[in-house]
This record gives sequence, structure tokens and C-alpha cells, in this order.
Amino acid sequence: MKNNTTKRITAGLLTVLMILSAFCVTASAASSDAIAVTGADIRYTDTVGGTTGTQAQGLRFTVSVDKTTRTYQNAVREEGYYDAASETARFGIVIIPTDMIPDGKELTADTDDAEVVMFDRIYSQNDEELVFTVSLLGIPTEEFTREFTARAFVKVSRGGDERYTYSENTLAKTFVGVGNMFYEDNRSDESLCSRLDEIFTNCEEYQGEHIKSVTFTLFADLHYWKGWYISSVDNLESILRRADESGSDFVMQAGDFTNNVSGSPELINAYHKNQYDLPVYGVYGNHEMEQGDGMNTVTPTLTNSEVVWGTKDGKRAADGSIGYYYFDVNGIRMICLDSNYSYNPTKKVWEHNPARSYSYPKGNERGYSLGPDQLAWLERVLDEAAENDTSCVVVSHIGFATAWSSSPDATAVRELYKQANSKRAGTVLMSISGHLHTNRQEVIDGVLHWDMNTVRNGVYTDSGNEHYTDQTFTLNKYDGNGKLTSSTTQLIKNLGHAKKTWFFKDPLSAVVTVSTSGRITVEGSETEWLGGIAPSGDGTGGVEPRVTSGIFELQIYCEKKDD
Repeated sequence: MKNNTTKRITAGLLTVLMILSAFCVTASAASSDAIAVTGADIRYTDTVGGTTGTQAQGLRFTVSVDKTTRTYQNAVREEGYYDAASETARFGIVIIPTDMIPDGKELTADTDDAEVVMFDRIYSQNDEELVFTVSLLGIPTEEFTREFTARAFVKVSRGGDERYTYSENTLAKTFVGVGNMFYEDNRSDESLCSRLDEIFTNCEEYQGEHIKSVTFTLFADLHYWKGWYISSVDNLESILRRADESGSDFVMQAGDFTNNVSGSPELINAYHKNQYDLPVYGVYGNHEMEQGDGMNTVTPTLTNSEVVWGTKDGKRAADGSIGYYYFDVNGIRMICLDSNYSYNPTKKVWEHNPARSYSYPKGNERGYSLGPDQLAWLERVLDEAAENDTSCVVVSHIGFATAWSSSPDATAVRELYKQANSKRAGTVLMSISGHLHTNRQEVIDGVLHWDMNTVRNGVYTDSGNEHYTDQTFTLNKYDGNGKLTSSTTQLIKNLGHAKKTWFFKDPLSAVVTVSTSGRITVEGSETEWLGGIAPSGDGTGGVEPRVTSGIFELQIYCEKKDD
């Protein structure tokens, strides 16, 4: 960085230290990309930078180079270590405070005032990857909440020409944000935690021992419907068992639990009266009222626990006409929305999807909305959370991410998230949805949007042909009290929707842990296509039989409040 910029950033105390590291990281670069920024932690002021001490003074960014990519193999000799003096490729990393990146511009080595670090020699490597790190040391107190962004690159020189290949991802971290996560990971190390408390004692965003977390088991789109789909009570029981074994605080379903609520007492009982005494919750999907059930029937089946409903008094309406609510667990608020409203231009009123429907009425506008009343309620609930230092997770059937939302409220909801987070950093951490039967994630303005895959109903297409021949499933029948009366083996091809649906072999779910430090851990699951028969062609949307696992570290920061 230029001298005057360096003074602006850290009052002249910022230094860049190149560290050669001998460890491997769990996340590797994508096969289409030569390099990736894979993580960050607190760097210590040891002179060689290689040991852990109690004098944390900066950020360390880690870079992983995928040695199997064409970029690497064409530019670096195969034997020995990487040595810039004998290679046509040079590896490096560019670092800059995030607020100094020009709006709408990508961070590159040419970005004004960015620090570019080139590596001459790297010893730490194995057959598949090469790892190096860069540290920012001496960060002063006034810069603890300032976000720094890093991006890795490789520069290839041939015949006097230079070509840069950049990592697709960047990594943005604040010192205090990493400090919170470091504390969370090392609670048993009293000396280390004590040192972190000393470092960040006057930093408003530091949480330390006050970090809170909640763990829940998540699933979506079970689509239980006897004689039409293969999802079963046994599938639900396996999800509940996983919740119990994982120590989940509760279970959450993200809509389309069943296409026939009143005709599925066995499913509702298995959920509400589960043998593990787990609190269970859910949201309205677009199929919940398909078989003629009204809101007075569906709303009471959403949860077996006390919640604060979106009514004036916070109690459930006798007619079930309000199907959105929130509840607090371990200091984290779960907000459950109902995305089944649309606008009737003839009556000039907002309406909820009616009984015997799986979509909004023909002729209505802005379908799959929350409606103005629910949007106003959501804003009030988020504002209250921000004022009370409460972090939130939002659950809805229809999502609000830019990449896949079909809700006309998507932009408005994301603005509410952004507004709440500007009032108090980390107010909204995660936004969960179902509906699309896909497996996607997107971080927008510090909020992780999570598209939860279906339990078993992988792909449904109107143009589907019969693809199951001798594959079977177990059809259980129950009486009106949910008691099992018979069990028979049936051909899948005889199911109502089998000709148009490709199913997963085993049920999918996820165990999610959300922490107020900004860390979200997801333990997904993976299976196969039933009978090894996978969908192909248009309309399948790239669906895959798995739920992504991973650790997502959100950057939580905001401007310091005035004293």
C-alpha cells in the first residue's frame, strides 16, 4: 500500500509478513480454478510466525493452490518445491481494507492502494496442493472492526506477456470477528481466552464468553401423501432419531410437510408426539392446503410448542388465520414465515392461498408473497431483536436469495435484513427456505441464504415418462387415530405421481448449528437416486441427492456507535 494509505489504515503500524506454512487445509480450490483463499485466523507475533502464543496482533489469510489444475501444471515444473526463480508462474495475494475497494469493481493486483505480496519460494506442499499464508500484524485497536479483504492469484509470464488468474472467491475478515470465532473454538484454553478478553476489552463487537449457539435438525418438502409419493412416517422417524443423536435443541421443517394434513394423523402425531420429546416447528408450504384443508386445520399442526404468533396478542388465532410466528432458543430467535399470500386486484385485498390449492388463485398478483401485514410484522420483530442484541434465523418455504427466489418480496426482505444488521451487527445470520428441491447456498450482505433440499422427492416434471419398472416401496395404512393397520409392498410405478417423479433412495436432512459469532456449521447428508435411476434433460434443474456440509463463517461487523 502507498505510504499515506498505510497511515490511514493503521496509523503506520500495519506490516505484511509472509509465512511459509506446513499444513494442509480442508477446503481446496475448485477444479476450474487454480487457487483459492481458504481461511483466516489470528496471527501471533512470534518472530518466525510458526507457533501459537498469547500475543495475537493481526490476521492471517491462508491460500491453497490446486496443483492438479492446468494453470499450475503448465507453468510449474513437476519436481521439487515451487521456486519463482525457475518457474514461469508467480503466486501471490492481494489485500486491502474492504471499504477501499471501488464500488462495483473486483479486487485485483491493479486496485489502487492494495498491498500485493508475491512469493518467491514455497516449501509447504504435497502432491495435490500448495499452501501459503499472509499475515497483517500490528493492527491497532481503532482498526479491530475494520474489514480486510484478500484475494489470491497466479501470474504467468511467457514471451514478455503477463497473464493473471485470480481466485474466484475472496475472503473478508475483521480482527474482532476472527477473535470471536477463535474464542469459540478454544473455550477450554483459559490463558488464551483471557488474552483474547484483554485484546478486545474495549471492542463493542467482541462477544467472548457471551457467544451463544443453537443446534437444530432441518428438513424440507417431505411431501407425505399416501398412495402418491414414497415418503413415509419411517423417513420422518429417521430424521427425528438423527435429531436426538445429534443433541439438537429442536427440529424444523421448511414447508410441504404433507400434501394432505387432515388425512395424515399418523404423520402429525409422529412429529408432535415424538418419542424423544423434541420441540418441533414448521412453516406453511404451498402444498399444505392442497387436499381441502383450511388454515384452521393446518396452523395448529405447525408446532407442538409455545411460540409468539403474528397476532396482536401473540396468541394463535382461533381460526388459524395467522400462520407466522417466532420463538427464542438459547438467546437466538427463530422467525417462521408464511409465504402464501397474493394480491386480488378485483377485490383490492391481500389473500391467503385458499383450501384445495397448491398455489395462489388464478388472476391474483404477487403470488408467494408475505403480504404487507406480515412484512410489517417481520420488520418489527427484527427491530426488536436488534434492540435486544438477539441474533435471528428466518425460515420460509419460498426463499429470498437473488439466485433462486420466486418471491416478489425477495428484495424487500433482504432490505429488512440489511436494515436490522445495520442497527446491530449479526441480527440476521441465516435465511432458510425449501420449495425448489435443490441444494444451494448464497451469502448476501452477511446473511447465509440456505436452500434446503427435499427429503426424498428429488425431481418432478410435467413431461416425465414412466422410469420405474420393478422398484418397490412399503405402503403403510393407518386408522383415523394414526394407528398402523396394514403394511404391503407396492410397485412404485403404481403411485399417483411416480411417472413424473424421480426419488432419492434415503431421506435427506441436515444438522445446523448457528452461533452468534457468525459461524454456521451444517452437517448435511448424502444418498443415491432410487434404483440408480437419475433424471436427465431439461427441467431437472441440476438436482442432486445430497445436502452440502460445511462451515460458513459470516463476517459480522458494523460502524462503532457514538458514545
